[in-house]
Amino acid sequence: MAGFRRTASPTSPPAQNPGENSLIFAIIRRHGRASARPEPHTDTDSRTATMNEDDFDRFVDTCVQELKDKQALLEAQFGLSGMGRWWIDQEKQSLDFFDAQDVLKIRFAITPIGSFAASKETWKWAWANSHIKAPLREKAGALKELHARTGYDLFNDDGLFEADMAMAWELAAMAVHHLGGLGCYKAPNQETHLFLALDAVLPNP
Repeated sequence: MAGFRRTASPTSPPAQNPGENSLIFAIIRRHGRASARPEPHTDTDSRTATMNEDDFDRFVDTCVQELKDKQALLEAQFGLSGMGRWWIDQEKQSLDFFDAQDVLKIRFAITPIGSFAASKETWKWAWANSHIKAPLREKAGALKELHARTGYDLFNDDGLFEADMAMAWELAAMAVHHLGGLGCYKAPNQETHLFLALDAVLPNP
């Protein structure tokens, strides 16, 4: 199977109040102990991060707002939420959108970010997901650089970890920011949502 085929899905992160990021604070509230939250990275090389919790909170806010702006621009340009269906071709590393008449309208180059299981409320990075083909996993490996950039270990976690939908969008926002992408698409596949960075618009065949 070359990819996944489904109807189009919502393309924008949910609204949040400033300072109410789920990424740090919800984890602390749920577990009630400091060890439950991501710990700052402490390597002594030149990549060592200096973000404390306040710095990281501001970083999340900036990335989420930046993604909202990018999503609004994508919607204005291409109307992705109104498309009839989408198709991921892992071999070509592309995401296609088709209208209601099944005509190809737009094609993007993509980098997979991660998958969110709504029923279990867990996240898994794309670079650690064996269901994604190796070339795309390698491409997604650039996101591990966020570990050194922020100092938080969740960016280097190759297993499943607890997340909600708001947190999934926050992770996607930071990923798009780090990759310099045009925006993000949340592609539903049964009960799992695959978050994809839209890298560039490709010419239609």
